Amino acid sequence: MKRLAIILAILVAPGTIPGATAPKVVHESGYRADHLFYDNEQSQWTFGEAHTTVHLSGPAHGWEWSAESGMRAPEGRLAFEDGDNFTGTVYANRRSFHNRVGLSSPDGAWEMQGAVRIREARADDFSGRLEVRPWSILTAGLEIGVQSTLPGVAELYYEGEGGRLDLISRATYSTLDLSIDLPLALALSSRSDWGTFQPGSPAADFDNPYQAALSGIYRYGDVQVIWAGVAQWEFTAGHRRLEVKARLDAYRDSRSFAHFGKTNLDGYEWSVGVTHHGWSLSAHAGSAEGELAGSAQAWPFVDGLARFLGERRHLIAEGELSWFRAQVSGEKSITPWLELGTRLDLAHVEPSARYVTWRPVALGMGIDDLQSGQLDITSADLARLSFSPTVHWRTIALSLHVSQIVPLHVADRDETDGDSGSGGDGTTATATDSRSPHQGFSLAAELQVGL
Repeated sequence: MKRLAIILAILVAPGTIPGATAPKVVHESGYRADHLFYDNEQSQWTFGEAHTTVHLSGPAHGWEWSAESGMRAPEGRLAFEDGDNFTGTVYANRRSFHNRVGLSSPDGAWEMQGAVRIREARADDFSGRLEVRPWSILTAGLEIGVQSTLPGVAELYYEGEGGRLDLISRATYSTLDLSIDLPLALALSSRSDWGTFQPGSPAADFDNPYQAALSGIYRYGDVQVIWAGVAQWEFTAGHRRLEVKARLDAYRDSRSFAHFGKTNLDGYEWSVGVTHHGWSLSAHAGSAEGELAGSAQAWPFVDGLARFLGERRHLIAEGELSWFRAQVSGEKSITPWLELGTRLDLAHVEPSARYVTWRPVALGMGIDDLQSGQLDITSADLARLSFSPTVHWRTIALSLHVSQIVPLHVADRDETDGDSGSGGDGTTATATDSRSPHQGFSLAAELQVGL
């Protein structure tokens, strides 16, 4: 495991803004790191991110203004392997610098925000938001913006050959959220997102010779009902759904060499929860499924005669994932300056993923080099125990978040000989515990200073 670093910063002297009096300044800095292994092939997920942000706010001629500026520096790695055929790694390693300004009216009926984020490799993001409160029971907000879909690069290899790809897609999105206070201590909140993937313009001057881009649409919806009719008790119920229909294209030196014309993802989740005296209990159940189909020309990334002949490799893949998860969390004041937060997460997941890939022979007279594969894990039960102590001293708050991920039970697919119910290779799959699962660890630290 990589050595984890904690980055803590000190606030510089606050500035002044014309027309404002007594601005309030809050500085936040921190670092978070996660490390997780999840199969025998040492496929793994590691993620770390350092961040620092300065918030300023204050009154200006009866209005309330706010501004913030900061930086986020991710360092992530998602690696997956399938024997000697296909391996891949996705990196999130591009810093971003974000700035936001906001203004709200004296009566709180209007709030306006504008933001811009500058990410390395020329992927600038921006957004604008307007929030109105025409009546005391209704709050509505509308946000429009452009954002990068994946902040990094991918490294893909097939049979030992491949290359590194820049992910250059962006998304134009609109977000509408509503909050309504109903009679009988009921509240309803809803959020809807619509987005369009923009593939961007492949260019030969990127850091890597290969680029990958998404084009298509996505939709997201979230509805939540809250009831606080009993003193000190709050009950919630919610539903969320995500749908993506996209096309994936790959380029080399601005020339297209692969496309996957069917990229569908559909998922949903139901949730219920209860909160009482700072303690909460929630349960979530959901399912997701996806499909991918397409072809790559002259795979894997070769030139010369293979590209001239138009050699192609076709791919069809599909996967499903269902889950149930529960969470218990709470906060307790140990002393006037120390708070301790605890959380226990339990999850049961049932993944299923498989693919088939082949190369057509000349003149379409058949197929060659037929290969297939599937995910070894059939189900897993996971637990995550977290502790979050926070120390307060005057206007300074230092918090630390530590958690341990423990796979309680993992069932693998065991390929054995069989005559009935078997696949084309004469094997049948049964679930068995064939290994000792790996563990994951998470650490986060944050320093907040207010002046």
